[in-house]
Amino acid sequence: MKLSELSPFPTFLKWEGAQIQLKPFSLRAITWAERFFFRPETDGFDRMNRILGNHEGQDVLFNSLIDIVYYLGFEGFDKIGFDSPDKIKAKVAESDKKMQILEEFKEKVEQIISDSFPKQPKRPEFKGGKRFEEITKGAGSTAQDNWDQIYVEFFRSGGMSIDDFMELTVKQIGPLISEIQHKRTEELHILSDLIHKKISIKKPRRQLPHVDFTEEDVTTFEKMHAKLVEQSRIH
Repeated sequence: MKLSELSPFPTFLKWEGAQIQLKPFSLRAITWAERFFFRPETDGFDRMNRILGNHEGQDVLFNSLIDIVYYLGFEGFDKIGFDSPDKIKAKVAESDKKMQILEEFKEKVEQIISDSFPKQPKRPEFKGGKRFEEITKGAGSTAQDNWDQIYVEFFRSGGMSIDDFMELTVKQIGPLISEIQHKRTEELHILSDLIHKKISIKKPRRQLPHVDFTEEDVTTFEKMHAKLVEQSRIH
């Protein structure tokens, strides 16, 4: 995995004379999209992808681009007084460079998605299917069933918190989880070799002191033994 893929150079957007840094489209951003774009008849992330493909009309596309850009660059926008996407929408609507601004927003969002998801011939799909099978290496897996298992692997490998895990992108997780599993397999092989390796150790013999008993000692022991036997009889 290339260093640029493991940690892409930050994406910046020029807005009102300021450089706004846009975050990668992490797992946390995916959960936001699931909720923000949700409709009863469709998954939120899938709907966002359709909108970006201009399947719900230009007005919806333009508004959604601003919503996404604002979410990814919230901290930067907030510092210069734009504390809601509605303020950006109003500013864009009254600008004589509206289309130019929206085109730049679109390019930035596409760049971030490209940096955050593995390459594929169509826009990224997240809910199950081949995309998730490639990540988990498990046929028939679904995101709802397996993200807990993926997090556990990251936690076991280095104690990663759930918040840090959620800041990773799907593009980062794919090769990282494969490497974690590879290293764990190597550790198991080493452990197996150690368990099954025969180690020969000679057990030391206990050295007893040599004592010579006299005839008088032997006679005394015999009398003591006879007395004990007599006392142990049941009358």
